[in-house]
Amino acid sequence: LDAMEERRVERQNKEALEKQRKEMDEINEKNCIIARNNLGKLQQGGIKRYLTPEGEVIRLTDDERERRLAEAHQQIEKYCNP
Repeated sequence: LDAMEERRVERQNKEALEKQRKEMDEINEKNCIIARNNLGKLQQGGIKRYLTPEGEVIRLTDDERERRLAEAHQQIEKYCNP
């Protein structure tokens, strides 16, 4: 009986890990899409305005735009190539 219980617990742990891995893959995929969209928007020529999550429109300086471009590249590296 102990061996059966151990196998059952092992199977449950394995299933839980697989479920968690699948959820993380889905999250990474969504974050990858967001990061690529952000990069695309920042790379569009002439765009100097940016909509914040709060709905405020701000004007990006060249330094701020470069910082956000670097962040977008880092996010793509992190989420699109796990």
